[in-house]
Amino acid sequence: MKETTIRFLHSIILTGAVCAIGWVADAIELPWIASLPFVFLLFRAEVRPILLSHQLVITNLLVIAVGTGVGTFSQNSAIYGSMWFASALGLLALNTLLCVVTRMNRERFFWSALIHTSILLVMVGGLAKAHWKQEGMVNLLEGQTAVSMMETNMGQPTGNQRELPFPIRLDDFTVEFYQEKEEIYVYDLNKSMDEPTATMQLDAKAPVTVSGKTITYVGRKKQQFEPAPNHPPIEVDGLELDVGGTLISVPVNGSGVREGQLGFLFHQASGAPKLYKSNVSVLNDKGQVILTKEVVVNDPLIMDGWWVEQTSWGETKNGLYSGLQFVRDPGLPYALIGMTILMVGLLVQLVVPRRRAKV
Repeated sequence: MKETTIRFLHSIILTGAVCAIGWVADAIELPWIASLPFVFLLFRAEVRPILLSHQLVITNLLVIAVGTGVGTFSQNSAIYGSMWFASALGLLALNTLLCVVTRMNRERFFWSALIHTSILLVMVGGLAKAHWKQEGMVNLLEGQTAVSMMETNMGQPTGNQRELPFPIRLDDFTVEFYQEKEEIYVYDLNKSMDEPTATMQLDAKAPVTVSGKTITYVGRKKQQFEPAPNHPPIEVDGLELDVGGTLISVPVNGSGVREGQLGFLFHQASGAPKLYKSNVSVLNDKGQVILTKEVVVNDPLIMDGWWVEQTSWGETKNGLYSGLQFVRDPGLPYALIGMTILMVGLLVQLVVPRRRAKV
């Protein structure tokens, strides 16, 4: 217990010192300074037990988790690109690398080394993403062609323009909305109180028939509504319906009305966008189309290592425009390969039984 406590203390001191040097490197804008403690640690055999300890792993993971939490909840993405955060990740990477080297002669080394190597690949991918990722935004009206983009960093404009990897033209852009019109939901309460049996479009004024009763929208009319027992009635807008010869009023404040076995509920038009999609063409240097693709959210155009993603839209006096984001992440292949190897290695470690020592 005493040795564990001491190693925890040493791990905290080591992690704090490495992160502090990284913070200084950020402050004086000399990032190479953050590498100095790693050079020192590689050539000091006396600190090897600390670098290989589980206590250092736990300490680093806690620091990384705290940094990630602060960056997420404060929406400060700069934390992920800071040298102190990179130093914490570097210390964890050094621990993982040493684990691979020191276990070379152990049983089941291959799968253990594979798991640790996969973690290193994921971290390399994260490092490449943080320092070499390229991204930018383009806003296009239908028929427009873009040859340059506004550079962004972590989604924020930098104010710089750069040439696109390939010209792109917006051929067509459409936005689909959720319910755009006011409706009245009609329920047959004997069948379901959750799903409406029929829907009445107010602008069409077409009658519907539910459970043998013809329901017709008459028009709008003020009505007295009592929100609660013994509460003074208030005047609200109501939608008057003819239900099989009986006039009822459905309030527009979201309160349902019942008439026999039928229930009625007004549903306000939301007008929220459901889907927006761009039909784009990739052009060559001569303006000829070499590729066409419908780009929607989570279904990007991928070409020459660049991902073209649908991220936004808006409206101008000249019509709707589509917001497309160009992203090139050199770390993505390393991260994907690392996560794949990690899953395979863990599966083998769990499924394949260990060989028992001979007695």
